[in-house]
Amino acid sequence: IMPSLVGSEMCIRDSIKRAPSYDLRQTPTQIEIKLAMPGVSPETLDVSIERRRLTISGQSKQDVPDPASQLLHEGLGEGHFEQVFDLTEDADPEAIRASIKFGLVTILIPRKTDQLPRRIAVEH
Repeated sequence: IMPSLVGSEMCIRDSIKRAPSYDLRQTPTQIEIKLAMPGVSPETLDVSIERRRLTISGQSKQDVPDPASQLLHEGLGEGHFEQVFDLTEDADPEAIRASIKFGLVTILIPRKTDQLPRRIAVEH
């Protein structure tokens, strides 16, 4: 699996798309992607696949601040998150699962079992 060559920040229609931080792990049976998407809810999370290209996007919205508070630093912000991955041939796009918990999105991509290495018995 490879991240697509998409910039980490790009301006589209006066809004900024940010690529979330992510971890990418693989085992012989699956690929796991974990993305940090703070403030993104399941309702605003979109996971889609088209022609072996996996797109994970979401919209974050921060709470309305107390008018009496003073913002000293803004690192989270709000806006659109998007990350795109090109799947390898052994990935099974029909079996992808996605979940979100506490702003951490987990994508599990099983590998096709017919493409896993196996030992072939030799008859004698």
